[in-house]
Amino acid sequence: MAISISLDGSHSGVPGFLPRETAQHHREKIIGLVREALTVSGISPDNIDVVCYTKGPGMGAPLIMVALVARIIAQIWNKPIIGVNHCIVILKWED
Repeated sequence: MAISISLDGSHSGVPGFLPRETAQHHREKIIGLVREALTVSGISPDNIDVVCYTKGPGMGAPLIMVALVARIIAQIWNKPIIGVNHCIVILKWED
């Protein structure tokens, strides 16, 4: 299961992504996104084998935020965790 969410125009109107605002957006959305992913997919944490997160390359603040949440989820669900390369994930997403 993989789900993504866009910034939905919630950043400051400055072109591009700003690290602090992007991390804040991730912080505000990530728990709801995980809940939604589980609901929409109809699966429970028992059906998940591993928690993956983007470890880079990318902006430090958002990467740290997501890594922290992934580690917490992996510990709560007692699952292994794997950091993945952002660029490879994007390239493989099309497969």
